[in-house]
Amino acid sequence: MQWRNVDMRGRGPTWMGALALLLAGGLGACYSFDANVHNLRELHRPDGQPRYRAATMGAFEYSMRLAISDGFLDKTGFDLTTKKPKSIDDPHGETLSNLISLARKEPDSARVLALQTELFGWLAVEDPFVLARERSVIELGRIGRRLGVVDTLSLPPAEEIANADDVRKLVANLASAVLPLLAGDSDGAVWVAEQERLADVCEQMAALNLDLSGGRRVLAATAAMVGADGGSRSEMDPVRELLRDIAWRVASLSLARAVDDESPVVRQVALQAWVTSSNNRRPDLILRALDEREASVARTALNLIQIHGLPLPLDELEGQALADYKAGWIQRLVEQAQHFNGEVAAAACRALGTVSGADLHSQRGEDWADWYAQETGVKL
Repeated sequence: MQWRNVDMRGRGPTWMGALALLLAGGLGACYSFDANVHNLRELHRPDGQPRYRAATMGAFEYSMRLAISDGFLDKTGFDLTTKKPKSIDDPHGETLSNLISLARKEPDSARVLALQTELFGWLAVEDPFVLARERSVIELGRIGRRLGVVDTLSLPPAEEIANADDVRKLVANLASAVLPLLAGDSDGAVWVAEQERLADVCEQMAALNLDLSGGRRVLAATAAMVGADGGSRSEMDPVRELLRDIAWRVASLSLARAVDDESPVVRQVALQAWVTSSNNRRPDLILRALDEREASVARTALNLIQIHGLPLPLDELEGQALADYKAGWIQRLVEQAQHFNGEVAAAACRALGTVSGADLHSQRGEDWADWYAQETGVKL
């Protein structure tokens, strides 16, 4: 069927006129974030491997197909609700482009925070493309700062982890508790009872031991629920609190996996993410990085010390204990300044120039060893 043969008489504005109005109003831009979410799921199998055939869409096409398809269908006789998968020549490049676009959206609503954390947390671990994992970890660091991710979440034994059926049942319970509140048909004692039931279900879900996969499922479900209420109804506060808690867990679990990534590029950005999200309270990860055989990771750790100062202790210290803690770090940096790798040694010298308090700005490890011997009487 050709467009000119579609009968538009008596049906208001033509499809071309409606299309022009939508374009002028920027409808596509409004759906850019949702199109990115859709595309990233289309471009990957559940295990994170790429698909070479996928029904990806641009922002405007997404809005046409999924946001106004019913009305448009009435006017044209064309079914715009579905799209056949197309060949994807470069799924890795498409993934990276969508990740960058997804990150542009400020996580200023619970729904956006949930979806960003779910997707970045997934692809930071599962995507085989190094640049996709790197970008996802960078964005997780940004989310981690917002959520206050400081500690690495320790999972209990496997038998205590909630399985898929447990998660599915509680998500269904959560949905059944949310729907009456969104409908707004109740009042009085019934309304109070429904709010109490929602709070109780949220507490049950918060008590679940969730691994990364389970956390992602909960985030996807809660994102749909908080999106349905427009993000402002106070009765949905328990769901938003649950969402933030689960987002914290997913970010922590993903970043913990990222510091062990096979790629030093990903390990570097994971270390940066932990330092910034924890307000420099991960001395354990800095020390571990300094012991890395990969020089670029050790150099990153030293650069972070130069920028942020000595990592703060995990426990509050004062007096002699704090002085001993700092002295131990200075000794370690002086040792690092004599590293066999020249770039690592130079980075250690720069870090010492920032944190030692010495009036010395040398790039030579020998000079710092002499300074340390004069200060402490110990030759390294």
